[in-house]
Formats: sequence, structure tokens, C-alpha cells
Amino acid sequence: MSPLRHFHPVLESRLLPRSSVRRIELAGRPYALFRDANGRPGALADACPHRFAPLSLGRVRRDGTLACAYHGWHFDRDGRGVNPSQPGLRGCDTESLQVVDHQDCLWVAHRDTPLSALPGLAEAPFQPAGSYSRMFEVPLHVPFSNFIDVEHVLYIHATGLGTIQSHFGVPSDFKTRVADDEVVTSYRYSADSSAPSWLVGTNVLVERVSRFDPLRITDTITWENERRKSRSPLVVRITSFFVPETLHRTRVMWFASIHGRNPLVERMLPLIQRAVTPLLSLTTRQDQRFLNACGPIPFETTGMRLDRLDGPVVANLKALARSDYKPVLLTGPSLVVGGDGAREASDVSLACGGACGAVE
Repeated sequence: MSPLRHFHPVLESRLLPRSSVRRIELAGRPYALFRDANGRPGALADACPHRFAPLSLGRVRRDGTLACAYHGWHFDRDGRGVNPSQPGLRGCDTESLQVVDHQDCLWVAHRDTPLSALPGLAEAPFQPAGSYSRMFEVPLHVPFSNFIDVEHVLYIHATGLGTIQSHFGVPSDFKTRVADDEVVTSYRYSADSSAPSWLVGTNVLVERVSRFDPLRITDTITWENERRKSRSPLVVRITSFFVPETLHRTRVMWFASIHGRNPLVERMLPLIQRAVTPLLSLTTRQDQRFLNACGPIPFETTGMRLDRLDGPVVANLKALARSDYKPVLLTGPSLVVGGDGAREASDVSLACGGACGAVE
């Protein structure tokens, strides 16, 4: 059981030019990224087998091998090593990972992970609309549960998305379905009486799908207007990948795609695409600023006074605990919460059978 069974995006391709070496971490292990003489990316354990010096401090030779800065041992992208002082010495190889250049990012996994396991992105009829990544100095479950949460937009994003969100009520038609390999939540926001006239009658429809091979959340967002009996001609899809670098640090990478459902919107897609990355930058910076102070929030929900809108968080944390990410979850005692009426997570998942829909 290891997250490395699955492909994870670890770096934008443009950030690893030829002759450069970059250090990354994944599941608590450091690796050195480089490109060989043909530009193909490789990842080696960041510890030379000779004296365990970091290979990320080395250089790429003309033959495309990565040379250790300490004593010159050098390695190809498959980890095969040579000792320049004793070329015939055996046992000079080191651990390597599979690296694939996909959707302008570098993705890493165990060498035996099939290429068919690469997640699909911007599949037809969707078109790519940008990507973005941020580092969160907190355990994996903190950003994961945040991006499952349906209420925080109004508060964390009070400037930005929250200015529009403030005109919509509490999510309705709330349903969560749990399957073997995914958790699906669907809900809608409806504009309330405070909304400007152009928003009156508007519903925002969200389908949120969590998968664990690798860990990611895909939001598909559409709009409809009950008053005009019309659907928005634009569909937005955002997939968030959660990359556990260490027990206390998580990188999140977002890939956005869009689909226009009429010719006019199709012509506007380039303009919409240029707006996506700045919007991701603003909203994720707001999340980062807040979540980096949330490291002490425990994985376990015992003692938390959860409500009906927390059903998706509970369902997803349970699924996460059963997944290949269990070894990198920072589990432990819950925060001590005093007072009567504290509820177990299991109580809430059962209590969601009313307005939010049963967790199936």
C-alpha cells in the first residue's frame, strides 16, 4: 500500500529545462529530477548509494547521466550507476521512478505502474484552460477536506468568489453517494432575494467526484436560469490533485478545462482561458493563507460538532483512510473539545439522511 502506485503531478514541465536538476519529495521520500541527453525526464532517489550524498546537488553530464557532486558517481534515468574510480564495481545502481511528461506536467510513479493509469484531463469535448499549483504546509487531510467542504467559499473567499456566493443560499438537493473507488456529491446553489436582477432565478449546479487512484477531486460546474428556462452555454471542470510530499506538507495542483455549448461561447473560449489562471491564483492564495494555520486540525473527527453539510467531508475522510494514502496520513488523538453534545463522525454520516441526502 503506497501512494507511489499512482501517478502524481510533481512539477510543471517548463520548470525542468535540460541540464537542470530539481529536488522533489513524495510520500516522505526525496528524489532528484533531471533530463537525459534526449530530454526525457528521470527521477532518482536523492541519495547516492556511495556515501548517501544528495544527487539533487549534482549535475547532468553531456551523456545525459546525473553525476553526484561528491565523488562523480553517475546514473542514467533508470538508476544504473557507474563508479568512475572503479568502473567494474557492481551494486552501484540506485532507486528510480517512472516519469511521464503529460499535460505540460511531470508525473511520477513506481516503474511498474502502467501508463494506462495516467488520469485523463481535458477529455473531449473539454478544452484545457490552465493549471496552477500551491504548497500547503499542513498534512494531507487538511487541504483535501477543505476542497470537499461546500460552505467555506462565502467566508474564506469573501473577497473574490464570495462576493457572488453571498447572493446564494445554503446548498440544496444535497446528495452524497459512496462507491468502491469514488465519492460523488451533487448539490445546487440558488440565488436569493438579495441577488442583482441579472442573477435572479439562477442556480449553480455542482457535481463533485473524489477518486483515490491518485487522490483527486473533479468539480463539474454548470448554471441554469429558472426564470428564462435556459442553461448556461459554458461548462467548467476543475480537477484538484493532492500530492503528499511529507506528513506535514501537501502540494495541490489544479487543472481546469472548459466546454462551450454554442458557437458564440466557443469563440470566447480563448478569453475565458486567459481568465482561469488568475482566478485560480486568487482563490487558492486565500485557501493557503488560512489552511497553513490549520495544521493542528486532527484527521479524526471525534468530538467535532458536525452538521448536515459535513456529510461529504466525513464520507471522503473514511474513504481516504481505506486508500493507498493511509501510510501518509497524520492520524492521532483528536483535539480535546469540552462540553456536552459532541458528536462522532459516524453519527453525522447517519444523520445526513434528511436535507443533505443519505450517504449511500
